[in-house]
Amino acid sequence: MQILQTQELQIFAMLTWLIWFRCNRQRLDQPTDEIDRLYLRALELLTEFHQAQDNHSQTSHATEPSTRTKWKLPIPDRFKVNFDGATFAETNEAGLGAIIRNHQGEVMASLCQRIPYPHSVATVEASAARAAVNLVLELGFREMDIEGDSLEIINALL
Repeated sequence: MQILQTQELQIFAMLTWLIWFRCNRQRLDQPTDEIDRLYLRALELLTEFHQAQDNHSQTSHATEPSTRTKWKLPIPDRFKVNFDGATFAETNEAGLGAIIRNHQGEVMASLCQRIPYPHSVATVEASAARAAVNLVLELGFREMDIEGDSLEIINALL
């Protein structure tokens, strides 16, 4: 058995998502990338992601709170979905993300989505929460904890 390196796993994950995304767009009769372009598109998206991570780490040090909250595993027989939203002012877009993990911290499912920027950051966070809940429901998970970094949205969900 061969163990894949981190970069190979990232490319595999991106290709898998692009194939899924392409199938859904075809199903909805929406334009799609050509199948032979998916590998190059995966590399482009990964490069964009890594650049965004580098830019964020360079600018976030001054704004990070002095205390950090450590993520905790869900209790056995439960799952945890974490969601977050991000804004991209230069392109007037927002990003939504969610990840579902089991009680051992293993990833069960994830999603990322780019949308036109709505009217507020709170709306971006609410959209990320909605995307997370839809993912949970679509996949049929039960006994789920939900976690996000927007206190306003978490309180609204309670």
